[in-house]
Amino acid sequence: MRFRHNTPDAVWLQAVGEKKWIVLTRDAMIGRRHLELDALLSARARVFVVVAKEYTDEASGNIIIAALPKILKMLDESRFPFIARITDSGTVNLWKTEPMRRKGIKVKKRR
Repeated sequence: MRFRHNTPDAVWLQAVGEKKWIVLTRDAMIGRRHLELDALLSARARVFVVVAKEYTDEASGNIIIAALPKILKMLDESRFPFIARITDSGTVNLWKTEPMRRKGIKVKKRR
């Protein structure tokens, strides 16, 4: 499935959550903008953000490849939704998770 660059976040995040896909992005603001965070939590999305600055697509890809074992482990062990940061050294850390959701956001529980 492809999304146009101007697809509203609530739309593409919902589709990603329904398909249980993983989001890989360089948009470090995704967890700071309230509408995106609400959409992410509601969709129960799993998001990894490459937080290294000024990297090319190739360099970002290499960082993700190096971090892949940690990404897979986090997917296996962590509750979702979540946002995790991937640093240029390949470190993967949880940044925001379901318990940190803002008041008033209802998230369906998975069984």
